[in-house]
Amino acid sequence: FFLLLTGKVDIIHAQDGVVSILLMPLAWLFKRPMVVVIHGLDVTYKLGLFQWLIRRSLNSAAQVICISSAAKSEVTARGIREGKVTVIPLGVTDDIYTNNKAAARQILDKEYPELQGKQVLLSSGRLVKRKGMEWFIRNVLPVITESEPNTILVISGEGDARSVIEEAITETKVQDKVLLLGRTSNELLHNLYNAADCFVMPNIVVPGDMEGFGRVLVEAALCEVPVVASAIEGIVDAIHDGKNGTLVPTEDALAHAQAILRTLQNTDASQKQGKRAREYSLKTFGWGEIVKQYLQVYKQTETSKA
Repeated sequence: FFLLLTGKVDIIHAQDGVVSILLMPLAWLFKRPMVVVIHGLDVTYKLGLFQWLIRRSLNSAAQVICISSAAKSEVTARGIREGKVTVIPLGVTDDIYTNNKAAARQILDKEYPELQGKQVLLSSGRLVKRKGMEWFIRNVLPVITESEPNTILVISGEGDARSVIEEAITETKVQDKVLLLGRTSNELLHNLYNAADCFVMPNIVVPGDMEGFGRVLVEAALCEVPVVASAIEGIVDAIHDGKNGTLVPTEDALAHAQAILRTLQNTDASQKQGKRAREYSLKTFGWGEIVKQYLQVYKQTETSKA
């Protein structure tokens, strides 16, 4: 309120749907156009009052930016005019890549001796049902380890699904094939990214929940790690099949296993793929490119206001 009262403000930018509800009265009071960014879950929350408010907020916005086509579908499904909705993916900062896989691996092997001599599949993110880790451990990991017994799945993250993941590990008898790290430090996570042989994101469909984008996939690609992920929701905006990773049908165990095994069994091809994926991801998702797209939306907003 103070900034709008005293400063020169051309556009009000709300970085998510909840914030837009709070800023909507200010936009109306000060007659300023509002641009809203929607991530996915900030528009799908089921509470009736919230749905009423978010529709009012998005209808009042001058422009709505969605971080993925899946998020856009949720917005337009609520009656928001498609002409004012633009998809701009999340930007990434190239501050994880070290270009020294051997050094990162040496640090990991020292901290976790059980990783020595193993091929590492990496998963990073909140442990929630939609991430598909329980399904992956039960249906995909046994197929992979039967063919490549020297493989271990390393899971970084914490969340409500941890207990069912632990049950899956016990029931499928893969205790020696999974390393469940819980919440990790940034330093450890960076070493994991740079040392991994393949990054997996086997998301499944969960009604009322969705993957808005999947920034971790782009971060993995920036570290030249081959990526295999489910072709659903916002993931298809983060991974462009054949460009910076491989997309496979969700809950298709054989497709997931085959794609991962191709990566693990063809080292030279995987390294070349990783380098191409890094170049493509930098060009497509680097902040320099993303900022240009935001500025274009701002200019359109100013033009329409005039």
